[in-house]
Amino acid sequence: ALARTLACPVILVVDAAALSGTAAALVLGCQQMQPGVQLAGVVLNRVGSQTHLEATAEAIRRATGLPVLGSLPNDPLLAVPERHLGLVPAGEGGMRAVTLARLADMVSRRFDLEVLRRIANSAPPIRIEAAPAIPMEQASVRIAVAQDRAFGFYYQDTIDLLRECGADIVPFSPLDDETLPGETAGVYLGGGFPELYAKEIAANHRMRAAICGHARQQRPIYAECGGLMALGETLTTFDGETLPMFGVVPVASRMQREALTIGYREIAALHASPLMDPGTRVRGHEFHWSVADPPPMEVAAYRVLDDGDRFEGFCVGSTLASYVHLNLAGAPQLAHHFVASCARARS
Repeated sequence: ALARTLACPVILVVDAAALSGTAAALVLGCQQMQPGVQLAGVVLNRVGSQTHLEATAEAIRRATGLPVLGSLPNDPLLAVPERHLGLVPAGEGGMRAVTLARLADMVSRRFDLEVLRRIANSAPPIRIEAAPAIPMEQASVRIAVAQDRAFGFYYQDTIDLLRECGADIVPFSPLDDETLPGETAGVYLGGGFPELYAKEIAANHRMRAAICGHARQQRPIYAECGGLMALGETLTTFDGETLPMFGVVPVASRMQREALTIGYREIAALHASPLMDPGTRVRGHEFHWSVADPPPMEVAAYRVLDDGDRFEGFCVGSTLASYVHLNLAGAPQLAHHFVASCARARS
């Protein structure tokens, strides 16, 4: 849909392991089922041998007329570690330098980079109306942003926008630090992997007390997904161990392997919060393996309008915590609202 909207050419990446003619059928299916999309070429992954590459490329060319512009071998040294939410983050050593160097060497030797650049440059210019410029404010309030092994899912657009609205962004670690940064007016707990570090979160009694104290003082906290789980009363891991969390919002989350919750969401705010006024509508997304009981209406943050008309998230005092991830660049007024809420709480 995005390629069709932007009229961009597409390079199709196909897992060719144990396939040749069937790979051609897959490419042909994509070509015929997406007539509005300009397929410009194919890249083959996990190729077994030169003979396999040549046979598969010829089958694709005969069936579709598309060229194979590159390939990677079925090489375990190119594998990138992954787990239940996708690839292991770079901060945890997800892709080693030696793997990256090997991959770069393979691409330089096995891809037609000149043709790929030419295809990329053939995309038409994108004409959009520029968003109104946001005046750069002098840093006025300090917002502590959780950034460590357990928390790290943030849109850089959101962080940049908060700075433009006057926030002094200071990273902190709920795992390793014992207190919030000095003069913290607001806290932002993004997504991540609290389920993998639940014991460390539970054992950091001083940080748990600091965040609870921040909430009791009615200072703003905004949390998404993993941040919601950490702000809850307990978290039950994949192994079935239940551990205490920060205890700011009345929810117990638990990991489960049966079904992944994933999808775009349109939400409407039910109560005033540090981020938005009641009735505000925004779009975001969910992506998590954990589950939690739905919030009662009196503390529910949002009504989800396009996924069963259900309640989602928690709005307790000056804390807003939800499974929904938001990119504030899509709704800049929310960034202004959050920074203003922090400024009022500080004063």
